[in-house]
Amino acid sequence: MRVKRILILVAFACVLVFLWIQLYGMLRETSELRTSAEERGKAYGALAEENKQLELEARYYVYPENVEKFLRSRFNYKKPGEGMIIVIPD
Repeated sequence: MRVKRILILVAFACVLVFLWIQLYGMLRETSELRTSAEERGKAYGALAEENKQLELEARYYVYPENVEKFLRSRFNYKKPGEGMIIVIPD
């Protein structure tokens, strides 16, 4: 009778240890998943902002006069027959 009670307590203790290990593993995994989700949320926010800026830029360059402004400022573009003045700062 005493041996049976000890075996039951040992079995119960083993079950408790097993459940505790499983619970600890699940809590750790939940924490890792939460951290990963937060990182992905931040990355999504940054990409959404970049996408918004690119859409605004794409809408700006739909108009030929805006493309011309860009070409003139960046690549010293000039129309045929136009002269160009280069200003050298002191």
